[in-house]
Amino acid sequence: MSGSGASPVNTRPYGNTFQGAAGPAGSFEEAALHRAATKLAKISSNQSGDAPVGFNWGTGVAAILLAAIPGGLFALLAWAAFTDKSAGATPGMILTLIALLFVGLPFLIIRTSKPDSPKKALKEFYRAVGRGNAKRAMALVTNADKDSLQRRQPVIPKLGRPSGYTRSLNDADGFKGYWNELVRTHPAPYCLTRVSGLQVQEVKPGVVIADFELTLTMNTQLWWILILVALLLAALLDILTRKVVKVRMRKVLVQVGEEWKLFNGEWQGYEEMDLRWLDARA
Repeated sequence: MSGSGASPVNTRPYGNTFQGAAGPAGSFEEAALHRAATKLAKISSNQSGDAPVGFNWGTGVAAILLAAIPGGLFALLAWAAFTDKSAGATPGMILTLIALLFVGLPFLIIRTSKPDSPKKALKEFYRAVGRGNAKRAMALVTNADKDSLQRRQPVIPKLGRPSGYTRSLNDADGFKGYWNELVRTHPAPYCLTRVSGLQVQEVKPGVVIADFELTLTMNTQLWWILILVALLLAALLDILTRKVVKVRMRKVLVQVGEEWKLFNGEWQGYEEMDLRWLDARA
């Protein structure tokens, strides 16, 4: 079904304007709840075909390479300090600790990238969409959600440039287009994401409701070309022109094996606010 079809269109960014009113029979809302119950039944019966996501080795290796330069530099300084007997042991120990910090940080990034808790799954998902890594972000969404259902982007002040067209999230192009139009609309974009105030409630075995505040900081990386000329000017222009969006969110997450995945890969689904579908047999 195309975005210009006659199907009911959801123009409400659920979680921001939802008032709790149930839709009539045959409505978009009723269909969303029925679909959610069907999705959960598929996941619960191990028919969703979800594969483990695992650690984010790509980001981890990049972090190791970036940390190797300052880490190696401080290691050399520590060696020089230890060989200088007149300086005592303190400078060498301090420089060694700094070197170990640079070396250890990438491994901490790798360790926390595996979605073995709802918190890690949420952070990794938004980190992936912020970086434009649609492949990893999609892997963090249950396969049960990847169908031909047409999704509409929310309209929230400062949040990207939503096209207004519906699209399905069952392939990388649709998924990437949906999210990039929300969080990566600047030239040479960056999007920093932060999940805070997280409250997780288990509503069924292997099903949790996560309420949190999502902060998105978005701008172009082009300002940082000026870092070669004036660091303070580059930082000032970035701060003055960046867009910051803070939104209270609710997402449903499901446990698949030892990992957690998002139940819905769009900004917010109707079923994530109206939880009556959880009463259905799964």
